[in-house]
Amino acid sequence: MGALVRAARLAQGFRIDDMAAFCGVSQDLMSRLENGRPVTSEKLLQVLHRMGLAMLVLPKADIPEANNRLASEENPHG
Repeated sequence: MGALVRAARLAQGFRIDDMAAFCGVSQDLMSRLENGRPVTSEKLLQVLHRMGLAMLVLPKADIPEANNRLASEENPHG
């Protein structure tokens, strides 16, 4: 999760302190999140929302179908 958040922040052109301020969290929390250390689910969801990201939760049995659908959306001609 942390690597995805960091990649999204960098892709959006934000420094960590600027993204933390934009998300309404401390720079320490943003750093902990990006480095895979514990943060509350409330803060995680707040950061994801402000960054335009989402977390999908579904039953494990549905993962193969979800992966197939995502792959077909990424490659509509193949």
